[in-house]
Amino acid sequence: MQSWIHGLRLFHGASAISAALRRDLVGSVALQIDHVERNLSTWFSPNTHLTGEALAMLSAGTAWPELPGAGRWREQGWQILREQAVVQIRPDGVYFEQSAWYQSYTLDFYVLGIIWARLSGLHVSADLLEHIRRAAIALRTVTRPDGTIARFGDDDGGRTLPLTSAAFGDMTDSLWRAALLLSDTALIPPSTEGRDALLWLEGPAAFDVITAQKADPASRQSRALRNGGWLTQVEQAAAPERDHWLVFDAGPHGALSHAHSHADALGVDLSVHGVPILVDAGTGVYVGPTRRVYRSTARHNTVTVDGYDSSEQGTSFNWRTATDSSIVGFGCAAGVDFVSASHDGYCRLVDPVRHHRTILRFHRHYWLMFDTLEAAAPHDVLLTLQAGHDVHVEQRSAQLFVLTSTRAGADSALSIAVDPRLDAHVEERMVSPAYALQLPASAVVCRATLADVTLCTAMGATDEGAPRLVEQQGVEQIWRIGHRGGADLVACPAGVPLTLGPASFDGRALALLGAESPHTIVAAGAGTLHLEGRAYLLAADDVRLARCAPDGTWTMEP
Repeated sequence: MQSWIHGLRLFHGASAISAALRRDLVGSVALQIDHVERNLSTWFSPNTHLTGEALAMLSAGTAWPELPGAGRWREQGWQILREQAVVQIRPDGVYFEQSAWYQSYTLDFYVLGIIWARLSGLHVSADLLEHIRRAAIALRTVTRPDGTIARFGDDDGGRTLPLTSAAFGDMTDSLWRAALLLSDTALIPPSTEGRDALLWLEGPAAFDVITAQKADPASRQSRALRNGGWLTQVEQAAAPERDHWLVFDAGPHGALSHAHSHADALGVDLSVHGVPILVDAGTGVYVGPTRRVYRSTARHNTVTVDGYDSSEQGTSFNWRTATDSSIVGFGCAAGVDFVSASHDGYCRLVDPVRHHRTILRFHRHYWLMFDTLEAAAPHDVLLTLQAGHDVHVEQRSAQLFVLTSTRAGADSALSIAVDPRLDAHVEERMVSPAYALQLPASAVVCRATLADVTLCTAMGATDEGAPRLVEQQGVEQIWRIGHRGGADLVACPAGVPLTLGPASFDGRALALLGAESPHTIVAAGAGTLHLEGRAYLLAADDVRLARCAPDGTWTMEP
C-alpha cells in the first residue's frame, strides 16, 4: 500500500500513469482495504500484521478521502495504532516479539502513521510521540557502527518502504525518518546510507535540516533497556563508525506464541572498530529443518547445556518452553562498563542448571565474560562464538583465537582467549546474513563436561593490548589475564567471598588491574567489598573503583 501511494505521488504527471491506470489502481486499493477491514488480524498474529493493516487503512483513507469509507478507515486505523502502541511496544521501547528486524517494522509503521494522522487532522498525543521515541532509541541501541542491526530474533527480509539501496540489515533509513519526525538528534544513526530516503519522502529542505545536525552523544552511550532486556556496552572512537559496540540480549523470549524468537538467551553481538566480528547467525528460512538449526541455542553466542536449546522448539512459529531472562545488574564507571544477567531455560532439566553471564569492559583494554552454570551434577557445556561470513578465524594456540575482518579496507581484528578447561576449536558452519541466503562462516566452539562452574572468556581488539592468555590461579574462580600492557587478576565471586590482593568481594565481578604492581581494583554487582579494614556495600548496578596511591594505600572513588 505504501509503495502504491508514494509511487503514484512520485510519478505524478508522468505520461505512463494514465487516468485509466490510476483509476484501476485506486479501485484496487478500495477492494484491498475493504478486505483488510473485514479480516483484521485481531485473533491470529495480532502483532505487526495488525499494525500494518491499521497503517494501510489510515494511509489509504488519507490519500484518497473521496473513496467510500475513507473516513471510517482513517478513524479505525488510527485507533488501532494508538491502542497497539502500548500493547506491542514495551515501556522501554522494545518491540514485544523481541526481534530487532520487527523493531524496525514497528518504528516505520508508527512514523508513517503519525505523518498520515497529522495530514488527516487526527490528534497525536505527546505520550504517543514519547513512546515512539523510545521505540526509535531501542532500534538505535541494536544498530551497529556500520549501520546494520544486531539480528536478534527473526528477520523476514521485508521492508516497509525501501527507498534506498543500503546493505541488507541496514535500518538507518528508519532512524533518519524518526530523527526528523521527532526532532531528536539522539536518533541520528552512525551511517549515512539510509538518509536519502528523506529526499524521496520529505524533499530537499527537510533533508538539509536533519543532515546538517550533529548526532547527540547520547546516541553512542552504553544503555540498558530493562523491559526488553537489550543492553549495549559502547566505547566511543574518534568517529562513530569506528566505535566498539557490544549488544547483549537478556530479554524475555517474546510475546504471544513467541513466533519470531530464537533460543538466544544471553547472546552477544560484538563490533570492533565499527565492524561486526561476533554475530547472530541469522534466520535462514521460515520453514523446514533449516529453521530449527538457525533458531537453536548452538547457533548463537551463548552457552548450550547437554545439547538442549535454552527454549524448547515446537513448530516453525511456536515453542514448547520459553526462557525467562532477567537483568541482574548494569552500570558504568570511569573506564569500565558492567552488565550481568541470568536465565532459567535449563532449569527444566532433571538436574536444573541456571546460567548467569557477566561482562566487564575495560576501555581500550578488553572485554571479560564470565559464564556461571549453577548445577549439582556435571553437564556437557558448549560455548559458541560465531564469526560473520566476512571474518577469518585463526587458532593460534589451544586457548587463543584471532578473528580478522576480510571486508575491503577494514582493519578490525578480535583476539579471544578462552577458559583453559575448555576444549576449543574452529568449526566451519553456515550463517544467514539475509533471509533465504546462507554463506560459509567459522565459529569458535568450546566444549567441556563440568559441574557448578564459572568459565572465563577474555576478548580484545588486537591493536589495543588484547588478551593473550587465560590461566587458572589455583582458586577455580580466579584467573590471570595476560595482555600487551602486563597482566591482571580477575574473579567471579558469584556470592562467595574471593580475595584479590588487598580486596575481598562476594558480588558479580572483581578485578585487580596490574597483577605484579596493582594500581586499580574494580568491583561490580551486589555484594560487600572489604578493603583495608573498611566495608563498602554495592547495589546490583554498582561499579566501584579503588586506586592505589604512591604510598601503597588505596582510595575508593565516589
